[in-house]
Amino acid sequence: MSSTLLTLIHGIVRALLVPPEKALPLSLVSGRALLILGGTGVHGAYVFSTKKQEKIYVQDTYQRVHHGYTSFMVIDGEGRHFNVANSAWFWKWDALEDWHRIQRGYPLTIKRYGWRIAALGWFPNIVGHA
Repeated sequence: MSSTLLTLIHGIVRALLVPPEKALPLSLVSGRALLILGGTGVHGAYVFSTKKQEKIYVQDTYQRVHHGYTSFMVIDGEGRHFNVANSAWFWKWDALEDWHRIQRGYPLTIKRYGWRIAALGWFPNIVGHA
């Protein structure tokens, strides 16, 4: 995660330091910016339109490794799988600590967003619990 962030920051700095004669045309830059902002807006709409708070019974926890990334997962009493995730939208950066505090066999009130879409490997994300 940190190497991705550093790569992004490096790319932004390089783009800002490009000499004017080598800079991309404004229409291309604004098109890219519009695409990024539009994608961010669509993702924000998805996050906040699927946000819920509910009580679950924690049956099990496990780690899922997919394409080199580890996800911290929870299975509830109904057999649903949830990803305990960091989220910029909820300013949450302690998913690993939260996952370690979740105890099997106990009820848990969670704040979550997202849908389970098996074909894409998507799971609902837990972004808070009490």
